[in-house]
Amino acid sequence: MDMDRNGDIWAGTSRSGLRHVDGRTFAVSEMPDLPLTNGGMLHNDIYTVMSDSRGGLWVGTLFQGLCYYHPSMQKFQLAQTSPGSSYITNESVRCFLEDKDGTILVGSGKGLFRFHPETHKVEQIFKDEINELVLSLSRDRHGNIWVGTFLKGFYQICGGGGVSIF
Repeated sequence: MDMDRNGDIWAGTSRSGLRHVDGRTFAVSEMPDLPLTNGGMLHNDIYTVMSDSRGGLWVGTLFQGLCYYHPSMQKFQLAQTSPGSSYITNESVRCFLEDKDGTILVGSGKGLFRFHPETHKVEQIFKDEINELVLSLSRDRHGNIWVGTFLKGFYQICGGGGVSIF
């Protein structure tokens, strides 16, 4: 779950879509099927949600990759990757972190990726070190990024780009 800039809470569920809790009234609304911009509906497990600095909502799904929702669209858009970039469309997305440059770090079953929202380019980063299930992403007060994995513990990505394992 995550809180957006309006103080509303968004929570993903298993096969029951999204829950939205209004931060002022505490009214709960359910979105069991997410309407897609291509006319379809997304009915899937939602592993993670993240509110971004632009007022949008990123949704990580089981084997359908990324979805993006902005209130102005009124629908969700599957984030298809651009030709020539890493393939993440059918990935299980477990966690997100918005980087300082507006790109989205994506933790999945195959490692850590960087998604560029403007171009839809996806690149796997630190693939020699971080190449397994990424369960969590967090930034500390010094700007370092911490990556929690399933079997290999956690990694620290320093502001300069170096990686350490702990």
